[in-house]
Amino acid sequence: MRVNTNVASVLAMGAERLRASAAAAASAALDAGLLLAHTLRTTRVRLMSDGASAVEPAALERYRVLIERRARGEPLAYLTGTREFWSLPLRVSGAVLVPRPETELLVERALALRAAPEGRVVDLGTGSGAIALALAHERPRWQRLQWRAPMPRDSDSAASTFARAAGSPRSPARASISS
Repeated sequence: MRVNTNVASVLAMGAERLRASAAAAASAALDAGLLLAHTLRTTRVRLMSDGASAVEPAALERYRVLIERRARGEPLAYLTGTREFWSLPLRVSGAVLVPRPETELLVERALALRAAPEGRVVDLGTGSGAIALALAHERPRWQRLQWRAPMPRDSDSAASTFARAAGSPRSPARASISS
């Protein structure tokens, strides 16, 4: 018996598997769509409009692996490697905490405390670089943010997100972290 591997059936399979898990049931359809879009390097909108398109076997296997990891409770951001924060895409990995929406309140408060276009700020203990990047994006004339990555082995996450403060906010970049 041949399994149907078009986009619509693969999405349905992924959502069904996630609905059966305790860890991802609440957002099963959304997570399944985001993971398939990530796997196929496309958008969720394109998935919806191309439901009859075939999914290649290699992509299907990568998708199944991601679905199983999500079903076991691994955060979606770790699976895709990105998380949006303050409308900026951040690189994340299992070695850094996923930036939470509540952390945006901290950025709002910091911006309210110092409305001047020039100033200084230090963000210590940076993992993904979310707070530092958001502040640099909002106040580009503030003196360069200084911080330390908590884990040298994953400094790429903090460095790449921080580097976008000086470059394109939509394209990941690499930079070195000042100690």
